[in-house]
Amino acid sequence: MGDSNALAVGVENNSAKHTSLMLATTLSLASFSFAFVQTWIHSFGLQTLPKIATVLNHPQVLSELMAESAGASLSAPILHVAIASLFKSKRNPTSRRRIFIGWSVLIIAVGALSLWTKSKGL
Repeated sequence: MGDSNALAVGVENNSAKHTSLMLATTLSLASFSFAFVQTWIHSFGLQTLPKIATVLNHPQVLSELMAESAGASLSAPILHVAIASLFKSKRNPTSRRRIFIGWSVLIIAVGALSLWTKSKGL
């Protein structure tokens, strides 16, 4: 009977170590959004940012901006996951989610810093 309690405690501790898929997805989408804004500012300038709705009338421009943003926000985490998967201990969903969370936070921080410096004119 004591062994089953030990197993149950082990399962509870193991489940507590799982990283949230919702957190990883939300941060990845946020980093994509920051990359989209950064790509927009790089292509058209900061002054045209309020006119972002006009790009919906031009699907080719929208698709190019989205492709650049996806490359900017997803290429580093995907490459990191591919390299980490070479190691057997890192071939699990928790490691992959943590990699995406880490890169997303970094991309958001760099994007926010870049937006702040551009808005200040530095």
